Formats: sequence, structure tokens, C-alpha cells
Amino acid sequence: MSKLKNAMSLKQFMIRQEVLQMYRSYLRLGRLIQGSDEESSKKLQLEWNTWVRSEFDLRKNEKNEDVIRNMLVIGKRQLGELNRSIRISNG
Repeated sequence: MSKLKNAMSLKQFMIRQEVLQMYRSYLRLGRLIQGSDEESSKKLQLEWNTWVRSEFDLRKNEKNEDVIRNMLVIGKRQLGELNRSIRISNG
């Protein structure tokens, strides 16, 4: 019985999968960041990963599905903008 109390609904499960997919996309995008040399690239990528992790950690306890959906929309928009910016800067 206790396992059922902690079970997610299908809707919650799908939202969780969407959040995890976005998290992975942000981390993948960080791999594209380039510095002036290999060492600076690694440092920038590490800082990126730390930033992404902290942003997701700040919001991990949110339970309101409407708020989570809104954050997903904003996050996807920002991901697209950052993707374009990083690709332009890489030339």
C-alpha cells in the first residue's frame, strides 16, 4: 500500500520525463561551449553544468503542474536562444 501512495499519475510521469529531457538538452548544449583553448573550454563547460544543476535544483520541489508547465515553456524558449547564441559564437 505504501508504494501506491508515492506513485505518480500518468500526467505527473509525463511531465517528469519532459523535465528530464530538458535537463539533458541543457547539459548537451554545454558540451558545445568553446573557450580559447581546451582548458578554458573544460572550465566553461563545468561552470555551465554547475549552473544548470543549480537552476534545476532550485525548482525541484515544485508540485503545481501549471507552474511546472510554464517553466517548461520558458526553459524551452531559453534553450533555443542559448543554442543559437552558442552556435553563432562557435562560428
